[in-house]
Amino acid sequence: MGKSLAILLAFASVSMANPTMDVIQVSEFETAPESLQRIELYAVFRNRSLPFDLGGTRIVTNSGTAVVDSGVCFDTWPHNIVVLDSANTTGTFSLGVDSDWIRVQPLDSSNMYAYGVRYPANPHWSNEGSWVPPKDASASLYSWVVYTPPNGDPEIFYTWYIDLSPTFGAWNDDYGGGIWGSVYDQDSGLSDATVRISSVYGYGTSTMSTDDSWDTYFAGYFEQKPTGPGRFVVTVECEGYLPYTYPETIELATNEERLLDICLTRAGVAEEQMRGAQVVGLHQRGQRLVLNAVRPGIAAVTIYDNLGRVRISERVRLVSGTNEVALPSLGSGVYFASCGLGARMLKTKLVFY
Repeated sequence: MGKSLAILLAFASVSMANPTMDVIQVSEFETAPESLQRIELYAVFRNRSLPFDLGGTRIVTNSGTAVVDSGVCFDTWPHNIVVLDSANTTGTFSLGVDSDWIRVQPLDSSNMYAYGVRYPANPHWSNEGSWVPPKDASASLYSWVVYTPPNGDPEIFYTWYIDLSPTFGAWNDDYGGGIWGSVYDQDSGLSDATVRISSVYGYGTSTMSTDDSWDTYFAGYFEQKPTGPGRFVVTVECEGYLPYTYPETIELATNEERLLDICLTRAGVAEEQMRGAQVVGLHQRGQRLVLNAVRPGIAAVTIYDNLGRVRISERVRLVSGTNEVALPSLGSGVYFASCGLGARMLKTKLVFY
């Protein structure tokens, strides 16, 4: 679920901006199976005593409207958490499995501001756009405070991530990990690249620019932390450079992270290098992988088993001509190797007896 002290600070900052307003936020939701559909609301109150009755609050989705029953309350500080489902609402409480827009509409008399959430929508630094949670998992909100230069002023950031162990109504600590790194060319970091981190399973895409980083000392920096577990494809676009796809699918477990260093190739240089020729040849020779390159460079080599699991992943410095990479013992069977060099990707089948 991943709500931390930072969420308290975040919502408190909103309330301080308008001292007459209290804030409610969707902080976790689950969509499948239908019997477990539920949402969690979190609140920061500045101007009212607890408990606070949510009765009459409307939960609006694409399927209809549910009204919170009288007696459903935010109880005690700091655990201002309420879980809503079809058992404590009246009307249509239904969340779309693949997409929806969850809106929270307090009574006009409550003088509250409420944040809903759309999915799938860009989760990057957003409290209102989320991944699609897979079956038996939830999407959860995480927020944190950064004291940004030059004056050290606090700034609030949000993101949503996938949680395989939903804990509605309680705090959780599985918001570690994610994908982060830098985009650069041969000279320096690139501050105007667009990075997309897309779920292989269709949970959505996080889109960010390297020029919106809070870390002003790190040109080309990007991050989607946390993402939660899953498999992700990373692509990069930048004006004047060839489009780039990271040469392996990034597979993350809960709280796992990956650091990526991505070097882009200038479009004009690449066109000259690639004109009319195969850049790399790839094949097996016994217990070695042979790579034929017409120019030196860094190649990303990944070997998968027949279930798609990554067995080896490493970067290899190539010279012009024939390059051989010794393969460790993988056991008998069929494997697949992929090799990325610049914008090219080659694949071959490996057989070990």
